[in-house]
Amino acid sequence: MIYPEIDQGVLAEFIVNILRVSMIKQAAELFLTGGERKKRMFQAVLAVYYLASSAAYCLWKLSAAYELLNLAGILVLVGFYEDGWKKKIWAASVLFCLDMCCLFTVFFIFGEDALYNFYLGTAAGVLLFLACVFILQHILDVEELKEAELIGKQALALTAVPAAGVVLLSAVMGMEKAQDMLAGLICVCVLIVNLSVLYLYHGLLKSARHLRERDSYRQQTRLYQNQLEVIMESQGRIRALRHDMKNHLLALQAIAGRGDSGELQEYLHGMRDFMVNPSEYVMTGNEQVDSLLNYKIGKAAERLSSVKTDIRIPEELHLNSFDLNVVLGNLLDNAVESAIQTEEKKLELRMRAEKGLLFLNIRNSCPEKQTERKGGTRISIFPTTKADRENHGIGLKNVQAIVEKYHGDMELTYENGWFEADIMLYLKEL
Repeated sequence: MIYPEIDQGVLAEFIVNILRVSMIKQAAELFLTGGERKKRMFQAVLAVYYLASSAAYCLWKLSAAYELLNLAGILVLVGFYEDGWKKKIWAASVLFCLDMCCLFTVFFIFGEDALYNFYLGTAAGVLLFLACVFILQHILDVEELKEAELIGKQALALTAVPAAGVVLLSAVMGMEKAQDMLAGLICVCVLIVNLSVLYLYHGLLKSARHLRERDSYRQQTRLYQNQLEVIMESQGRIRALRHDMKNHLLALQAIAGRGDSGELQEYLHGMRDFMVNPSEYVMTGNEQVDSLLNYKIGKAAERLSSVKTDIRIPEELHLNSFDLNVVLGNLLDNAVESAIQTEEKKLELRMRAEKGLLFLNIRNSCPEKQTERKGGTRISIFPTTKADRENHGIGLKNVQAIVEKYHGDMELTYENGWFEADIMLYLKEL
């Protein structure tokens, strides 16, 4: 063997790079939702990325060519996840910056000789990357981070931090040998800044979640307050009818004595109409459903010309009240906003609960929209009509998340000026 050092170094690089690639994959899973549907293809691409990055490092070491190939490989890998493209680009920039920071830190602190001595520098860089992943796993709420969606300026700002770090690291590579310690310090600072930004982003997500929960509690309070007013009004009508019951019975007895059935029916209809509370649209006995629907339908009735309901559910539902608010609240709000843009201004709501299943159908008049077909089912494309497009138009995504939580199904259709949402949820506790 002519060059035993090089052969052993290449072998060491291929072995160490297995850990590095696995760390990149593990770090990606901290930010992104995995795409299990293309698992085999993802594994094949991961293997190609491993081989290509290992060979590139053996050929070019830490150079622009190696870093460009590394960046391209990370971008391809994150493309297999199910998140939006903004979040994928942000995740790729974070992973690439962390990888560069770890390698460059070792390069400048331990010197260039370490990179040629059985690639000990690469191993040290991978260990530093491993430490970063370990830190992130303990400071971040992984589930919350995966569910977060980046929008507009938020995505741009979060992506700008690692991107600026990459530019700074590239500039540091041109520094003279005598400034290695300064360059290493800069690399460490860039690494700390990126980890700090991720921690701050995690804090912002927690604050946003608390705000959502607070808004949910406020809405729940409004619903219960409205329901209390409805109940008090209904009880007031009952008390008033009971107070005059003696007089009503005497009047009915007199009418019956005359044998006038028409007048008797008219009097009974009047008593029935007096008992009906116009604010009580739903009376199922389920406090959560009654509170929410009486409030939402009451608001809808003020804006629409026709609101029809058909609710048949038991008093007990194995469904979290927050989840129920998300599904009914978003769908009804969307239906009302769409219906008021039409001449008909109609809304229909049906709910059934039987054999451990909840069926929900919301149908509303809808202006003409662009439609397309997906998998044989006609699906409607309904962009938000609200001015703040970045913070709206995500209601259906929230509904879909709840549907998946209960292993259910959601189908949206548009036909002949009517938009229809069909929801099925499993109510049995699994």
